[in-house]
Amino acid sequence: MTPPRRGLLQASYERLHVVVLVALGAIFASWWVSGRLPAIYQSQSRFFMPESADGFSLHSESENLPRGPKLPTSNPETQSSLRGLLTTSEFYLRVSAAFQNLTAIEIERSVSVQVDKFNLVVVTAEDRSPTRAAEIANRFPKLLQDDLRKRTTRDVQQKKEHLINAEEARSVELDSLEKDRLEFLLDVGAVDSETQSATLSSRLETRRTQVADLEVRRRSLELQEMEMRSQFEKRREFIESSFTREVNPRIQELRSALVSAESEYASLLMKHQPKHQYALAKEKEIEVLRLDLQSQEELKDKSWSFQIDPIRQDLDKKLANLNIERSALDAELSIRRSQLDATVKEWSILPAFNEELNAHDQQISQARDTLNQLRDRLEEFRLFESREQRFLEIVEAAVPSSLSDPFFPRRKLIMVVSGFFGLILGIAMANAMARAASWREESPW
Repeated sequence: MTPPRRGLLQASYERLHVVVLVALGAIFASWWVSGRLPAIYQSQSRFFMPESADGFSLHSESENLPRGPKLPTSNPETQSSLRGLLTTSEFYLRVSAAFQNLTAIEIERSVSVQVDKFNLVVVTAEDRSPTRAAEIANRFPKLLQDDLRKRTTRDVQQKKEHLINAEEARSVELDSLEKDRLEFLLDVGAVDSETQSATLSSRLETRRTQVADLEVRRRSLELQEMEMRSQFEKRREFIESSFTREVNPRIQELRSALVSAESEYASLLMKHQPKHQYALAKEKEIEVLRLDLQSQEELKDKSWSFQIDPIRQDLDKKLANLNIERSALDAELSIRRSQLDATVKEWSILPAFNEELNAHDQQISQARDTLNQLRDRLEEFRLFESREQRFLEIVEAAVPSSLSDPFFPRRKLIMVVSGFFGLILGIAMANAMARAASWREESPW
């Protein structure tokens, strides 16, 4: 009679020692082998390039304000470019240059650059030393940051040199324009447009006042001269200076004769009538004597002397002085009129002067504005160079892994897996041994 076949569990239970020994052997073997393998440690660094860069301006504060939170760029081309820069042979070689006994090929084999679902660039480095693995992972974003900074600095430096050359050229141009303006002002003897206008206006008013005053004085002198000349012409050239007079002897004779005649006439009236011929004759004689006495002057001029009229002479001197004063006044008036004409001429060309001066000022203002803009841009470049540019934002810097927890080999996991496979192998061996025993029992020999 053929005995019934044993099941898998029954066979394993009957040969439990075999299953246990195989599983323990597998666990021990995995423990021993994993202990002989070199420990590999893994470190990761995560970074991203911001979607928008910070602005900077000396004129607008809005450019200096953050434009939004710094988030990783979602542009696949930018991410591919970053991965391309990080995975070049030159980049591997530069990373390996910082470590001894480590080649670029080993760096390439031990480093992985990926972009996770959060658009972060993840650099994973594996090495036997946890510290060196962290340094390798951190070396990639640091070198990339330096490369971006150097390239940007080089471009900024080139643009800055162009701005410096332009600033120097504008400075020379501004100096030349200011020199031309100064020469123009020196040629016309002015300071500026407002001062020149005020000066010419004051000078013109002064010249007009001076000419008006001189004309009034000249007219006054003419009137004074006319009046004085009229007085001069009315005076004689010579006047009597002195004369002598004496008593007329004829008067005494006539008076004596008159007294005698009157006495005789009185005697005749006593003898004759008034109409008597003798009386009438004597009356006639008395009348003749009286007429003769009346015609005779008591004093008569004996001698006369003459001299120049001092008033006329004084008037003549005054007229000469007036003539001299009028000549001097005419000369001064001529000079003042010439000065007034020159000032009027300067005033007439003042619009042209203002126009040309405004042209100089406008050119200088434009050159100065352009120069200030160039200097502001240069100052922005200098401030840009003075600050540390961060083109990459480090989210997570790599840190050394625990020495007791290497990335490979993971002994516990290997022992568990080895124990599991050893258990399966032990069960299989127990089942095979059970089948072999059953086959021997069933065989006819």
